[in-house]
Amino acid sequence: MKRQIIAIALGSLFALPAFANEESDHPPQAPTTAPAITATQVREELIGAKRAGDIVVNAETRAKVNQS
Repeated sequence: MKRQIIAIALGSLFALPAFANEESDHPPQAPTTAPAITATQVREELIGAKRAGDIVVNAETRAKVNQS
């Protein structure tokens, strides 16, 4: 009985790397990211949103400046 437990424990230790490595035929893909925008573009968008009143003032209700 003791030998069987030791054999099972050793067998599972040697089998562990086979389960840990995900083997597939496809190489991992690089994550897709949105193109970065510059600080100037961010400022321009913020200024435009302020002028249009499109700034959220209450996050809970999503109320904007131009809404009553």
